[in-house]
Amino acid sequence: MIKGEAMPETGVAWRFAAYAVAVSLLSVCVFATPKPAGDLAIIVSPWSPPNLAAIVATRAGATLVSVGRWPFVMIVRSSAGARNRRFDDAFISKLYRQGALIVFDAGLIAGCH
Repeated sequence: MIKGEAMPETGVAWRFAAYAVAVSLLSVCVFATPKPAGDLAIIVSPWSPPNLAAIVATRAGATLVSVGRWPFVMIVRSSAGARNRRFDDAFISKLYRQGALIVFDAGLIAGCH
C-alpha cells in the first residue's frame, strides 16, 4: 500500500459477501426442495458400503428408479405414490430415519446418472 492511499472499506466487501452467500443458500433451498410430483435423489455417506443407498430406500418403502453415478446416490420414488408419482413429508422423513443424509429433487442431478 502506498503512503497516503486510502484503505478500501472492508465493511462493504463483507456485506456483499454475506448477501451473495444468503442469495446462494436461498436459491439452493428453493430449487432443491422436492416437488409434489417427481422423483427424489437420496445421498448416503460416501464412505458407506456400496449398497447402503438401496437398503435405505427399500427400508423406507421406496421404489428404486435408478442409481446415480456414484454408489452413494440413488433416485427413488415412493412406493405408495409410484402410480401417481406423488410423495409426502412422511415418506421423506422415513428416508432420513433410515439413514439418508440428503434428500432432494432428482431433477437437479439429471445429468449425473
